[in-house]
Amino acid sequence: MVLPASLIAIVARSGCTVTTSPLSDRISEFDQHPICRDIETGVEMELSEAWQRAAESSCVDEAELKGTYVCNENTGTWWLDLEALRAGCSPACVVDVNTGDAEINWRCTGLLPE
Repeated sequence: MVLPASLIAIVARSGCTVTTSPLSDRISEFDQHPICRDIETGVEMELSEAWQRAAESSCVDEAELKGTYVCNENTGTWWLDLEALRAGCSPACVVDVNTGDAEINWRCTGLLPE
């Protein structure tokens, strides 16, 4: 996946780390222990724990986890992408590294595709 330079600049300024991964690579990535750290509290959570919390949450009642993810260190959250089931939406299961709570953020644009 190639990201436009403008998006990369926004992500870099926001403190986010963007990583994409096919589902077949999930296990090997977990072995590398990616960690998301809340810069305000210092609390950390490994991707494997975030994935487990998402898989045990109501997020998977709504959609399937895709295998792409983002750590937002400013908000202390893992964003695990979900398969889109609603037109104009790009949902993610958001896992809070401080509390372990997981919930869907539908990330809808309000625009419907033609």
